[in-house]
Amino acid sequence: MAFLLPWAMSAVTLAAIFAAGHKKPWAWLLSLGNQALWLAWIYLTWPTASGLLPMCLALIVLYARNHFLWSRSHAAAAMTSRQSPTTCANMPRRTTGR
Repeated sequence: MAFLLPWAMSAVTLAAIFAAGHKKPWAWLLSLGNQALWLAWIYLTWPTASGLLPMCLALIVLYARNHFLWSRSHAAAAMTSRQSPTTCANMPRRTTGR
């Protein structure tokens, strides 16, 4: 398992960054799940990888924060779009002057 874990962590990291780049709010949950893999890796390779523990803990805090902020702004955007829908029927017509 220790051989496959770095490959899994790399794949999940790339998928999470790709999803965050496309502004998917669940990307931060994927990143949080990836930190569980990092914690397992640190445990399996202790004490060799013990220096990664502070970084892993810091990333857990940051990913949780980002998920909270993105979820809140995503919910606010959904509420705004429900209150004032922007459809073609509601948009003013352009006059061309002809």
